[in-house]
Amino acid sequence: PAAMAARRQCRWQAGAAAPAAAAAAAPALEARFVRDVTVRDGSVLAPGARFVKMWTLRNSGRAAWPAGCRLAFVGGDALGDAPTSDALPAVAPDAELSVAVDMTAPAAPGRYTTFWRLTTPDGGARFGHRLWCTVHVELGAPDCVADEPPAPAAAAAAAGDAGAPQDEE
Repeated sequence: PAAMAARRQCRWQAGAAAPAAAAAAAPALEARFVRDVTVRDGSVLAPGARFVKMWTLRNSGRAAWPAGCRLAFVGGDALGDAPTSDALPAVAPDAELSVAVDMTAPAAPGRYTTFWRLTTPDGGARFGHRLWCTVHVELGAPDCVADEPPAPAAAAAAAGDAGAPQDEE
């Protein structure tokens, strides 16, 4: 009887651990930086200049990013107009997405760097590469950045195939 009770106890403990093991085996959310779309590192801006920073990211994992993920400010200089980006749509594995954050250059001249990471919809977990934007604020600098993205039609024409996504290896 004692051995039988011990076997029942072992089966119960193994069964109780199974859901936790299944949850731990779920693929993690992953992301990779692909490129800066706007405001390259080291861009020179006038004090108080407003700009939109865009990064292109790739879902490099096996799990889709759920709708509602966001970029969140995680350190450095607080250049973002808000602590998070707008909510993102769901992103399938191996798909790319450009994410934008509205920012404002500080009033004082100097070098400033802001850091951002993707977060889950509830903000509870961060994932992917840490992203950053470094700008130099100088008196007399332009109020805008010259490397804003081209219009979608111009970008497609430059890629050589109107509207077709381009694979990157």
